Amino acid sequence: MMISNEVVVLDVRTPEEYAERHIVNARLLTLDTIGEATAARVAPNKEAPVLVYCRTGVRSAEAARKLEALGYREIYDFGGIMGWPYATIDGSEPAESGLPEGELPVGVKVVCGKTKAILSSE
Repeated sequence: MMISNEVVVLDVRTPEEYAERHIVNARLLTLDTIGEATAARVAPNKEAPVLVYCRTGVRSAEAARKLEALGYREIYDFGGIMGWPYATIDGSEPAESGLPEGELPVGVKVVCGKTKAILSSE
C-alpha cells in the first residue's frame, strides 16, 4: 500500500471536461500543455507520487510518458475517470474534500499502476 502526504492527482483532460466532473483534489494539467514549467507548477516534487487520469485512459498513458521524460519517478496511470468508483466534484469551483491537500481517500491503494478499493480486512 502506498501512503504519502505528497500525492499529486493530475487530470490531463480539457478544461471543459474538468469543469463537468473531476476527482477531489485533482489539479488540471491538460495533455497538450505538459512541459517542464507547467508540470513544476502543479507537481513540484519529482520524487513524490503523481497519479494521472483522463476520460478513458489514452491521454493519461501519454501524459505518464511525458512526465517520465521530464524526470518524474513515481507516476501511476489511473486510466479513465469513467471507471473511477469514488466521489467526484461537479463544476469548476474547488470544493472542500475534508482531506489535506494531496491525500487520497482512505481505502485507495495503487496496484501495478492502477487504483482499487482496499477491503477493510487488508
